Amino acid sequence: MNPQELFILNFLQKHPAEAQALNDYVAKAKLDGKMGKAMLDRIVEKVALSGKPATSHANEPNDKDLEIQALKTQLAASQEESTRKSMKLLEQHAKELNDKNLVIGDLETRLSAAEQQTIDKLRVLQEEHVKQIKGKDLEIQTLQEKLAAGQEQNAKELAEKDLVIQELKAHLPAAELRTVDKVMELTNENNRLSMRIQKLEEEESIRAERYLPFGGLPFGGMLTGDLQKQVHQKTKEVAPQLYLPVSKEERGFLTERRLQGVFKAQEALCQEKKKVVYKPTVASYQPCIKALYRPEALYQSRQESGSQKVGSEPTFQLHTELHIELGKLYMKLQEAKKPQKALMAQLAVKDKEIECLMEQLEAKLAAKDSEIQNLKEMIQGGDEKVVMAVGQSE
Repeated sequence: MNPQELFILNFLQKHPAEAQALNDYVAKAKLDGKMGKAMLDRIVEKVALSGKPATSHANEPNDKDLEIQALKTQLAASQEESTRKSMKLLEQHAKELNDKNLVIGDLETRLSAAEQQTIDKLRVLQEEHVKQIKGKDLEIQTLQEKLAAGQEQNAKELAEKDLVIQELKAHLPAAELRTVDKVMELTNENNRLSMRIQKLEEEESIRAERYLPFGGLPFGGMLTGDLQKQVHQKTKEVAPQLYLPVSKEERGFLTERRLQGVFKAQEALCQEKKKVVYKPTVASYQPCIKALYRPEALYQSRQESGSQKVGSEPTFQLHTELHIELGKLYMKLQEAKKPQKALMAQLAVKDKEIECLMEQLEAKLAAKDSEIQNLKEMIQGGDEKVVMAVGQSE
């Protein structure tokens, strides 16, 4: 057997269906050959049974035999040609099948590689997805811890503020009572001193009708200035004794109503002072006229007026001390209002900060919820894709 026949035999053994088709074709060709041979035999018989005797022609070459031999030769050549064509077709068919098998093998290899690549990609995507989920969980946990710490800090600050407010509220009634009592005491003292001053000024006015006061002399203004200096000096000496200390707690709770009460008391005192106005009479100028002619009378008048002025000096001193005390109280009230205003401003700022923090925390929580929802949707979508890919690969 030549190599070509061996290749065809191996191919037919590997592909039974193709071998069966070839056998059917060969059987059909053989059947056609038998039919041709039978026809040839019939032709020979017809020639033999012709009208000429066979003996007369036995030794002579017969044209019919030559024709039969030619037909046989043609039949053998036709069979050989048919066999050759069949082998050629079989070889071509085997080659096409081999090429198709090679293509199928290549496609199967590519498909297997593509499936493996898809599986590898899915595994990588799953690993990355797991890492992203872990990172997001860690980030969410960190944010939750920060949120809890911020809430705890805010709660602590609010508790401290509430404690301070409770302490201030606890001290407020007592401080208000002490302040009201102090204002009432000062008001009563002011009224008492006003009445005393009014009485002394009335007495002085009565005495002024009989004696010439210092203001009527040409140099009375200078003496009044000296007396004012003495009053100022006495005020400095007496002011520390009359100073009413106000504690820090009381400073923070003095209201505008109490300050207005002090202002009213001071205005009432000023009105009482304005009511007593010295009006000189003709009799008051008589000692001055006498003094123009009698200098010793002037000296005596100055001594009497000096004694009267010294007698009224405590009245001016008390009046000045009261004004100083009221001024100090007014300044302390103004100073006491500043911490309260500052505290209220700080509380307002803290409240705004707390509101801003709560809004920021709510916004962050909403963003995190949205992010978690998106991640869940991505996870569900990824799982569906994985299931579809696995189903397709199967």
